[in-house]
Amino acid sequence: MKSFQERLLKDFDVKQKLVNGRMKNVYVYKGKYAAWNAEADLLKRIRRIYLGGGLLALLLLLWGAIQRVPVNASHLTGFFTLVSCVLMAALLYGIVWFCRSGERLYLRDCRMIRDIILWSGIMYALAAAANGICGFVYLAINGAGVRSLLTLLAYLASGVIVLLVYLAQLKLSYREV
Repeated sequence: MKSFQERLLKDFDVKQKLVNGRMKNVYVYKGKYAAWNAEADLLKRIRRIYLGGGLLALLLLLWGAIQRVPVNASHLTGFFTLVSCVLMAALLYGIVWFCRSGERLYLRDCRMIRDIILWSGIMYALAAAANGICGFVYLAINGAGVRSLLTLLAYLASGVIVLLVYLAQLKLSYREV
């Protein structure tokens, strides 16, 4: 089995170079490159949509999570809120990486960006849906006010926004350069 370093650096050649009187390892990429299948203007719009959608979903999640309502005290909604926070962090990491990527990037990085956005996006949408369902069950059993209902709607709206980002990423493909 290959070590982590071997798997990480499999697309790089190591060359020795003299720098300031010392030998340094210089890593030169030898693998394939990739580019997103979109024109420059469309890609800029997609990046703005991803970033705006991710930030809006984050704000809705945080707003719902800090509300002092009985539905947030439930163990199940608390669990799904915590899971949603972790998945949101992964999704935002993928979105920021996508927005910072240039026109041409390593094929490995392109696949990783796509996988991070797709997997964390769909899992976040499922966690938000589960959070909403558990919250509505809690409200049906215990009853609550308008703020509890708005909190659950914020969770669900956040999940829908992330689901739209997921669907947009499904449509955006890449090509090897």
